[in-house]
Amino acid sequence: MKTCLHIPPFCSIRRLCFLPLLLLVVASVPAHSRTKAEYHTYDSIFASIHRKSVYANINLVQDDLRKMLQRAEREGSRYGKILAYLDLSAYSGSDGNIGDMLRYLEIGQAAIDPEDPPFLHAYSLFAEGSAHLLLCNYSIAIDDYSRAAETFRHLNDSAMLTKTYLNMATCYAYSNQPEMRIRYFSLAQALDMPVYRDLMNLTEANNMLWDGHYKEALDRLRKLKESNSQGPVSQQNCIYWFDYYNDLVAAYLMLEQLDSAYRYACTLTDISQRYGSRYRPAFPYLLQGRLLLYMHRPADALLFFQKVCDLYGQTPTSRLQEAIEGKIECYKLLNQHDNAIRCYDQLLQVKDSLAVQNLENNINIRRLQQINDKQQAQLEEQQKAYRSRLLWFTFALVILALSFLVFYQRKRLQERKEKVLALEKEMALQKTQNDLAKSQMEHAVRQEQLKDFQQQMRTVASSLPKHQRAALMEGINNMQDAQDKESWQQFLVNFRHQHGDFAERLTAAYPTLTTAEMKLCMLLRAGYSNKEAAQALHLTADSLKTYRQHLRSKFSLVGGREVLGDFLSNF
Repeated sequence: MKTCLHIPPFCSIRRLCFLPLLLLVVASVPAHSRTKAEYHTYDSIFASIHRKSVYANINLVQDDLRKMLQRAEREGSRYGKILAYLDLSAYSGSDGNIGDMLRYLEIGQAAIDPEDPPFLHAYSLFAEGSAHLLLCNYSIAIDDYSRAAETFRHLNDSAMLTKTYLNMATCYAYSNQPEMRIRYFSLAQALDMPVYRDLMNLTEANNMLWDGHYKEALDRLRKLKESNSQGPVSQQNCIYWFDYYNDLVAAYLMLEQLDSAYRYACTLTDISQRYGSRYRPAFPYLLQGRLLLYMHRPADALLFFQKVCDLYGQTPTSRLQEAIEGKIECYKLLNQHDNAIRCYDQLLQVKDSLAVQNLENNINIRRLQQINDKQQAQLEEQQKAYRSRLLWFTFALVILALSFLVFYQRKRLQERKEKVLALEKEMALQKTQNDLAKSQMEHAVRQEQLKDFQQQMRTVASSLPKHQRAALMEGINNMQDAQDKESWQQFLVNFRHQHGDFAERLTAAYPTLTTAEMKLCMLLRAGYSNKEAAQALHLTADSLKTYRQHLRSKFSLVGGREVLGDFLSNF
């Protein structure tokens, strides 16, 4: 049997978009957006409302949002007011007040600043997409949701991603794109948010209805009723049971079991009357009226269509149009043609009003979209500028790091060079000292040999005549002088290697020093003892003592012999 219902009873738009928009979860807000106390405060408020909003009575959640709005106005919190207005727009739309929905959306979007946290901009896109979904602008809604989802993914906000994917699946369902609908529903399932598990189960059954698997959908719904994780119908879960019985009616209707469908439609009407908002009973009334028509009970159906007309009064809506069309069909079946004609006139007026209203709504929503696009462009420009500054900062940081690295490498290279030079100098000094030690050893050996020779010559000279002995002794003395001169020259060479220009500096500082005094200073500087210095200079101990006294006087030193040694060592 083909159905002529204008709104499929299993449409998921009512629970994905008519339900409150998913609110901010504290964990999903990026760290840089929570830099003020108001963010923390209103994040916690929204988290509390969110836990209630998924299945609870719309009036309860609206009351909580209005309280939050009042508090935000008292505290001057722009952040809290924006989120409250954006969510109130969704609730107004779900209640059938399209004008209020657009008005709240405009207030919320107009207050957004490019400097606001990324979540707020994405949430504004989400709210705008929901408005387009309600106005059946599915392609525009998909574009808004896609841009919002990109930010939510970046923020790792699984809750908002779940809601966005479900709404995108709804858009693709009404756009007759089943593959995309299944894809985004699967993405929402993969996120596995606990608060949405029951909704996912209902949506899964709903997808079976979309795909024509009516028996499988009915079995799935029966299993959900058996497991029943929600408990009896109450203010806190009425939306869940409304959707459940709605899908159940759709399944029986598609299976042409009209009696069962009508029985559960009555249950649906009872739930919407007890727990629904002002216009919530309109849908069950229409559903019962259509079912009664299928059951060939036009008189009873007329009563329910009239209830819808009484509910909306002079407010033109698509459901009022459906109710009038249902009344016309009932009057035709009852052969009340005069009443049918009057309903035709009323229908034309409603259609004209709806056409004007839809045109105004689309103009308003397009204007809001332009405002949002402008804000998004400003946000992108700021992000571009931020990325540019970040790039330059990174570039400067890299340059600084490279400069430091080059400086550090140069410093290490310089230290290595200095170490190498010091090592080479040390090695050269060691070589020089070795050569000097070798030379001194050879010189000492020659000196000993020469002394032995001189001693032998003196022994020989003692046995010679006087004139021969005098000549020989003169030769021995000349040899001794040459030996002393050679020894001193060797000492000077070694001294300069070890003490540099000490002699020149001392002479320049104290020009009155005699040659013998200068030699004594050099010997003491080289570490000779008094006895060794006296032997080298052929002086007696008393003469050496006199020389030392003269040196202390010329150097203006006061103290013993250690003072003179310290002075020469440190000069």
